[in-house]
Amino acid sequence: MKWFLLLRILLILLIAGITVLSQLDQPSKTAYTIFQALTFFILIYLLPFEIIGRIERKYELTKSSTVYKKMLKTRWFTPFVFIYWFFLLKKYKKSKTLS
Repeated sequence: MKWFLLLRILLILLIAGITVLSQLDQPSKTAYTIFQALTFFILIYLLPFEIIGRIERKYELTKSSTVYKKMLKTRWFTPFVFIYWFFLLKKYKKSKTLS
């Protein structure tokens, strides 16, 4: 829950940054660098944690489960990892219903 709140705050700051940068005549390179760093931090670091948390609650995973550990190890490969997680969770769901 704390990740979700932090993510919402950072997204609000990101939107505020976009608004400020669009109002400037010639935004400085420093402003763009800060904006890009914040965007990178949100997308690469915080978003996977939020998604893992939601999946953990939905599928009732424990922190010691194999699926959870695999998801945590692969969270940095953001663009492709969601496809991998989809198949991993599909396989997990099948094994859970069979047992």
